[in-house]
Amino acid sequence: MLNFTIKLISDAGFQGEITSISTAAQQLEVFSRVLKTSISSFLTNPEEWQNTSKECAKMVCHGQHTYVYSQVIIHILARESKGGSSMKRLSQEITKCAQKNGNDVTPITMALNGASAYPTACQALTAMLSKNTLNPADITVLYRNFNAPDPPPIDLIRNPQFLELLVDSLFKPGVKLNPDYKPKYIHLLAYAASVSEVQPKKGQKRISNKDELQPTIRAIETVHNICNGNKGSSELIAELSTIYQSLKFPVVSVGIIRWVECTVTESSYFKLCTEHTPIHLALLDEVVTLHPLLHNQVLDLLVRLFESKQDELEILVQLEMRKMVLDRMVNLLCSGCVVPVVKYIKQCWQRGDTDISLIRYFVTEVLETIGPPYSSEFVHLFMPMVENDEITGTMRGDGENDPVSEFIGSCGAASSVFSSLTSDSDRFLFLPTEGRVESAASGSSNRETACTIIVSTLSGENFNLYLDKECANPKAIAVISFFEPNLASATRSCSCKSLPTCFFNSAFKLLDILPSTIAVVAASASVVSQLRLINFKR
Repeated sequence: MLNFTIKLISDAGFQGEITSISTAAQQLEVFSRVLKTSISSFLTNPEEWQNTSKECAKMVCHGQHTYVYSQVIIHILARESKGGSSMKRLSQEITKCAQKNGNDVTPITMALNGASAYPTACQALTAMLSKNTLNPADITVLYRNFNAPDPPPIDLIRNPQFLELLVDSLFKPGVKLNPDYKPKYIHLLAYAASVSEVQPKKGQKRISNKDELQPTIRAIETVHNICNGNKGSSELIAELSTIYQSLKFPVVSVGIIRWVECTVTESSYFKLCTEHTPIHLALLDEVVTLHPLLHNQVLDLLVRLFESKQDELEILVQLEMRKMVLDRMVNLLCSGCVVPVVKYIKQCWQRGDTDISLIRYFVTEVLETIGPPYSSEFVHLFMPMVENDEITGTMRGDGENDPVSEFIGSCGAASSVFSSLTSDSDRFLFLPTEGRVESAASGSSNRETACTIIVSTLSGENFNLYLDKECANPKAIAVISFFEPNLASATRSCSCKSLPTCFFNSAFKLLDILPSTIAVVAASASVVSQLRLINFKR
């Protein structure tokens, strides 16, 4: 009866409500729909990719049959030109989740990536991945294969687990490599990082571009020798220019992050450190500037340092150390990693386990760094901390020239929108006209009904608001559901009898022709947390 009920829920299109994977996995049709929903969530929410990929991986790793079935489907989807790279990344995250759970999924991975066509390379790589350890003999086999006139596909060694093992062997302090085999380790890592291939058509030979291979090898070798030299801070200063030149190679930056992580997480590091900003952490600033794709790795390391216990240090020294880490986070914010950094600090403030002086320090540094215009998401995250008297009370002046007042003033329009929300209003349109904000509202007894607003324009003149969602208007160009997190998705999924279907498909594009800027907010007492401030600019 339970399985039948689950199938009915799935047939009705509510597979997103099915939380019991054990039950869903018993029926292929039901599990397929749940998998589709999970993959769609991963693709349509790129900002939340870490959470959505973890949820999908947890579901897929429920059992052997769910893992194999899902990985085969994702592998087929990864061949698509549009979205294929995202599916490949999802597959890698699922593989990593399975490995963390103690499962050896290497044979499945190798079967899917076509390695069977290259048996010697496949055998060598499988042996190392299954044991999660590199060995010189298998490395030599791979080196010979990829130096042959017709090497295996590069995807064979672009395995995240294999690349992590190579990075650890070359950049992790204390790892000793046989000098005779070290060039082979470096060559394989550089090959995987720098060589590009053009997928051949039937009957044609695969084309490889190796222009960046030798420069990458030299950069890895140079930085490896510096990192492996156990040099002190004064000695590293002399090598900074060399390291900075090599950091332009992403693979070298990944190695530097690993080296810095192993170095600064030593319990005695900050106890022996005398600089205000250690050279190791200063290197992270350069990595952040050069490589946006490494922002998450750097932020994870900074979070670990910020939350680490430094009981051997005096209280004041601990505070100074954490302020220094906050400086690195502010630099990360200035390099484009805004929302993740602010979201983390806000969580620290809300948990109440962080000294308020550190939160105040972060807010002060950010206010001195940023300038308008601000995104609605940033304002939503940052404004509560700015408005908190315990954090910014001492920063406010008598006039409006202090950073706090200037920030609040520049967000005045957004602030007035949020402050206007009342339990008696169900629909709002805020429209900038001649420098002021006009609003129109209409009450509704049904607060659980999605609020829909039709915005139309008449030959570039003032906009008209039609609160009646059934209103017929041939010039209406946008129907927006404010309970949809994604605007493009909303314009496709809304339904209105008075407008033809083509309006819903093209509304997002048509918004570009509006002669002014509209800010639309739906207000309802039951969904304040789901508010979206949407700006459409010409």
